[in-house]
Amino acid sequence: MVLASLLDALWAGIVWIAIGAVAGAIGDYVMREERLGTAVTVVIGIGGGVIGGLFPGLIGIGDKGNFWTYLTCVCGAIAALVFARRQVRK
Repeated sequence: MVLASLLDALWAGIVWIAIGAVAGAIGDYVMREERLGTAVTVVIGIGGGVIGGLFPGLIGIGDKGNFWTYLTCVCGAIAALVFARRQVRK
């Protein structure tokens, strides 16, 4: 049972990284006027995705299913990219 729980958490982390990477790549494509570089936006997307994926567990709704963690993962990646874009503008 513990091994299954550990594998589930590992799988969720891998998915958060993948979703964040995809969000970062899409963000690089969308932000044409202020390109940070593909590698930078992918890394920012991964960071935001992992933080966003951890968020439901921190507020106590992480046990409601993976849908919420994946949704907040995408939102976290987008938020991180928007924040980085605004920092570059300054």
